[in-house]
Amino acid sequence: MKKLVHYSALLLIITFIIVGTAAILIHLWITEAPDPVVNTAENALADESIVAIGHINHAKLIEITQSSGKDNLDSLISQDSNLLREMYLEHPDFRKNLSQILVSISLSSDNPKGILSSMFYGHFEWSTLEPIFSNFFSVTSIGNQQYQLVATTQETLNDPLTCPEDIKTLKKSSPLYLYVDNYWLVLSTSQSHLNKLLTRMMNKENAQKDLSAWREYRDGKIGALGVFTPGEASKSLPGMTGFIAQGAIKKNPEIESIFAGAEINILSPGLKISSSILGEKQWIETSYKKINRSLNDAKSSTKDFSQTLANLIDTIEVSSTEKKLDLSFDLGQSTLEKIPDITSELLSSAFGGRPSSNQTQQEKAERIEENPWDYSGNDQLLNIDNLAPKEELISSAFSQGPFSVSLSEAQYNEELELTTIELRARMELPEVDSSWYKSKATLSFSVSSILDELDNEILRDERCIKDLPRFVGKNRAPADNVAFNQGFALITKKLRLSEGKSYEDIHKISGKLNFEAPVDVKSYTIPFKVNETAGNEHTHIKVLATQPSVASYKVIGDDKHLIEVRALNANGQVLQSSFRMGNNNRQNTTFEGKIDRLQVWVASRFIAKTVDFTLPSKNLLNSEKATSYYTISQPTNTELNINDALFSNTDFSQLSEKDIKRHIYQYEKTVAKTERPSSVHVMLFHDYKSQWGNKPELKMIYPLIEDISFSPSVVSVTVNSPQYAKIYLKNRPSFRINSDRSIGPIRPYFEINNKEFVLETVRLPMELEAGEKISNLEGEVVFNVPDSLSIEQLAIPALGKSITKHDVKIVFKKITNGFVSSYIFEVSGEKFFNLIAITKEGRHYPTQVLFKEGRWELGFPLNPRLNKLQLITFEGSKKKTFPFTLKPEYR
Repeated sequence: MKKLVHYSALLLIITFIIVGTAAILIHLWITEAPDPVVNTAENALADESIVAIGHINHAKLIEITQSSGKDNLDSLISQDSNLLREMYLEHPDFRKNLSQILVSISLSSDNPKGILSSMFYGHFEWSTLEPIFSNFFSVTSIGNQQYQLVATTQETLNDPLTCPEDIKTLKKSSPLYLYVDNYWLVLSTSQSHLNKLLTRMMNKENAQKDLSAWREYRDGKIGALGVFTPGEASKSLPGMTGFIAQGAIKKNPEIESIFAGAEINILSPGLKISSSILGEKQWIETSYKKINRSLNDAKSSTKDFSQTLANLIDTIEVSSTEKKLDLSFDLGQSTLEKIPDITSELLSSAFGGRPSSNQTQQEKAERIEENPWDYSGNDQLLNIDNLAPKEELISSAFSQGPFSVSLSEAQYNEELELTTIELRARMELPEVDSSWYKSKATLSFSVSSILDELDNEILRDERCIKDLPRFVGKNRAPADNVAFNQGFALITKKLRLSEGKSYEDIHKISGKLNFEAPVDVKSYTIPFKVNETAGNEHTHIKVLATQPSVASYKVIGDDKHLIEVRALNANGQVLQSSFRMGNNNRQNTTFEGKIDRLQVWVASRFIAKTVDFTLPSKNLLNSEKATSYYTISQPTNTELNINDALFSNTDFSQLSEKDIKRHIYQYEKTVAKTERPSSVHVMLFHDYKSQWGNKPELKMIYPLIEDISFSPSVVSVTVNSPQYAKIYLKNRPSFRINSDRSIGPIRPYFEINNKEFVLETVRLPMELEAGEKISNLEGEVVFNVPDSLSIEQLAIPALGKSITKHDVKIVFKKITNGFVSSYIFEVSGEKFFNLIAITKEGRHYPTQVLFKEGRWELGFPLNPRLNKLQLITFEGSKKKTFPFTLKPEYR
């Protein structure tokens, strides 16, 4: 037994010695000083102008990550396309051969904004690096193994959406200067400083700045930054960052130097972030107390909305010596895994919640996705070339396979003082029960050119325009505001012509449609456990962390092929997702309910269709399928002698309720009507309880006078109380249609004592709340009866232009081409009687009449095509006024 105890004790001592020795060796390995060449480079950088220096021991970083089996360096590189990412991730030889990185900031009277220099030490071949640099710079040899780099790329120069002035600025931007040999890449923003740096390094000159404190701090760290003269260094920082830094240094002049760095914790994988501030003794003591007090306050206040964040604040360590203040913070794997918790708690707090310390560990209330898209149905899209545009109310200007393009609108925009047009593209899709918007299909619509007859470009160049209206894309920028439906997709593109150009100048429009959708999409279901993976040869995900309602995962490979990650409950139902954040290195998605397993949808391939189109101007209003409207005969009676007897009082009580109900829908909802005999009978309809349809309506029965019928300017109703409103009646009686589609005899709605009457309804533009009643309504109906008419034929003005005759102004306002396809004219003037469109088929009254803000908007059908206008004005008139008072009785 004693021997066993002795052996156990001996074994324990041997184990302790081995572990202790290993720990010491690991510590010495991690904290050893970098390659001596770093000191030589630092001495060269540290001339009299240096204000900041930085170092990354890349060789040690590679050793440690590879020995730990966790090479996650990709996550440290920006996802944005840049030179560092290209060299580091796409060219493994550069990453493998890179040993040390140094950077510095120098200030001088010649360069008050600062000179940035960087040095890369390793083994390099310029022949392999030059093509990479050429992707981001224009590279020019200037001799002595030096190159001038101008920061612009062919992609930027050739981008049709890039402003030419921006390209000029890029070309004129300050160049970089590069020196290359087999061991060094040296970059600087100043050629003279680069030459000085190379000379100092070649001669192995001593540092002109005391680097002892810096080297003591940076030894053993993977990366470190030192600021020797914070006041000067802050001046080199641009914009608001520099302004804030200068303000902070100005308030703390006692600071002499600032160091910051990161070191590896190999036993608990992660980084230790630290900083040291050197300054005056009194300032160090005061700041130490302030920082501790602030951390305590921060921890206390954050408890209210994120206990996890409060716990992390508690791990910050602060210490001080006589002239140094140290701060450190461990950023390990466990800390990173708490970031989703913090985010969830902060979002919950922002939206009014007060989460408990374990809120994110609790599952969210379950909400099921009722109609999750079945991506296997996307394979129907493989046969879309067999689809053809369906019959529509308008015909397209271009059609190819399932794609069609039409003009939907053209008008003159008075605010911009430009002619604008809107094109609409449609794509036919297989009929489905749901909507294709869930399929992850995309459709974009771009216009590259609008030419006149001489092939001059008249599409406005908007590359340099900054003040476009909100939600309006630039002319040549692709539109992707697609609306997917069950069997088709629609997308529109608004365009502006060059200044001074009109719709009539358009000769042809050219553009492109791009459609793409994932096909051959398959799903893979995996348990909701850490390290579970799912996907195909293109991409897959790896589960990093789990919470009841939050999935954290990494996307590996081409993320384009990852279509969707869904969460399933224990019954296999798809849970709704609430929000997602992160990047491919770590996606965090919150779902509505407890996650049982994940369903990962990935695509093996994509279907892509590109269609170039050209729209000739003659096809823009190709509305042959539209129905022509009724024609009228040439007006001949210009001297009007309206018999006053037509306006004599009538007893409307003679109308039977049966006759009224035959023409008035829901007559029982009448709340008031005129009782005394008059020439006009007024009824008030008001569904005051309705939330949306509570606008009061007047229904008026007034004399049918054929000579002034169809004129939109002779009959008006004015309401004086409770709110003022004036409305012109459309004055459109019923009529028979002859076999040649001309307007036949006019038919009255009612007939009393051999007098014929018209019925018309107007909605009063009153602002009334739901449930608000009208106690009293007073107004008058006015007939402005002309003495004589004048008829004149006019040419059609260009879109956006106007003509004025007899004090009547006519503006060609808009062309609409859709459910209601019309030419819209705006007319104003006291003598206006009517406007008639003349086409190859005859004459036509306006089919749309609207009066607002003192002007009439009159619409005529697009087909038959409009040739000329006929303006009818009047001279002299007599007013016939019929006042009314209504006192509603609500049931």
